[in-house]
Amino acid sequence: MLLIKSYKDYKASVKLFLDCKDTDDADDMDIALYHMQQAIEKCLKSYLLHCNVDYKRKHDIEYLLMRCPEHLDCIPSIYRNASEISLWEASTRYCFYEMEDINLYYEIVIDYCNLYNYVAALLDNGN
Repeated sequence: MLLIKSYKDYKASVKLFLDCKDTDDADDMDIALYHMQQAIEKCLKSYLLHCNVDYKRKHDIEYLLMRCPEHLDCIPSIYRNASEISLWEASTRYCFYEMEDINLYYEIVIDYCNLYNYVAALLDNGN
C-alpha cells in the first residue's frame, strides 16, 4: 500500500513539474518537489518494511538510506542529494522553496523510477 502511495506522489510531482515548465509559472514547483520527496520517502520505507528493518518516523532521506541493509546502486543522485531532497519536504510546508539547478529534478526522477522498479520487483517476487 505504501508503494502505491509513493507512485501517486510521483505522478502528482511530475504533472505539477511539467505544468510549471509548460507555463513558465513556478508557483507550484515547490509542491512538485514536496511530492517527489514524499514519493522517495515512501518508496524507501516500503523497501525497509520488506527487509524487516525498523525505522523512526521521520522525513529524512539520509536517515532512511542509512537504514537500508544494502547500498542501492540504482539511485546515485538520491544518495548524492539526500539532504537537499529532505529539505523539499520541510521547506515547502512552511515557505516557498526555489530549486537552484532544475536538472537535479530530472536526475531525481530517473533515480526514483529505478528505485520504484527495484522495490516493486522485490515485492512482486516475494524476495
